[in-house]
This record gives sequence, C-alpha cells and structure tokens, in this order.
Amino acid sequence: MHLRTLLSVLLLVLMPVVSLAQDAPPPSPMFVVSVDKANLKEDAVVMGFDVRVQGGSVLVAPLLPKGWEMLIRNFIIQTPPWHSTMNATAEVGAEGIDLTAFQRFLIVEQDVELTKQEPFTVEVGLITTTDGENFGITWLPGEAVSLTPFTLPQ
Repeated sequence: MHLRTLLSVLLLVLMPVVSLAQDAPPPSPMFVVSVDKANLKEDAVVMGFDVRVQGGSVLVAPLLPKGWEMLIRNFIIQTPPWHSTMNATAEVGAEGIDLTAFQRFLIVEQDVELTKQEPFTVEVGLITTTDGENFGITWLPGEAVSLTPFTLPQ
C-alpha cells in the first residue's frame, strides 16, 4: 500500500513536467550567416564589420584573430529598427581578415513574435582599408548575404 501511495505522488508531481514538455513551443528558427560576394577592391583588407539583426538576435559569434574587439548587443525588448547588433574591429597592429572568414561566420536566431510585425533581416557591413590608414564601411546588398537554416544536433 505504501508503494502505491508513493507512485501516485510521483505521478502527480511528474505529470505537470510531462505536460509542459509536450506543450513547449517549437524552437525558434536559426540561420547560419555567410557573405557570398562583397565586390571589394582587390587589395582591400577587412579590419572590422558590423552586423544588424532585425527581428532576431545573435546566437554564436565568430572566432576572431588576436587583437580584435567584439561587442554584441542582444536587446530583449523591442527596440526598432535593430533588435541586435554586433560590431567587431581590429585594434592597432592586429591582423586583418579576408572574405573566407565570412563563410558560415555567424549564427542568428529569428524571434517569431517580433517578426509578426516586421521582417527578419540580417545586414552586414565590412570595414576595409587598402593602405592601413584610411578606412571605409561597405554595406553589402541583400543578395550578398545568405541565410542557411540551422538546427542543433539532437
């Protein structure tokens, strides 16, 4: 009789947990961000980049060479026009990177609630130099940035 009572109590305690697991919302869509083409000058070196995410947030950031600084702002509240930003720059004397570093360089997550009212977008700007003294930013057109669906391994 004592064992039956114990099992009943366990079932009552675990029942809400099982119920919650079954009612959990589906995971938010995730995407791998790549830069496909940038139309930069042939001798341009990337010394920094900016990423703006509307309707989502940055999940996984790239590995950067020594001497780079990165700042990610993932906003929890709705703060249009950007909900998340990431800025990375090379400090004086640090090495630049080439465009191969932007293949599968970032993972972002779409916020389904935010995208009910506005589109999910990811914009990438590359900060470049050709002489090490003068810098400029090139915002890439939408077709230069690709988003590939990503799922976590089970």
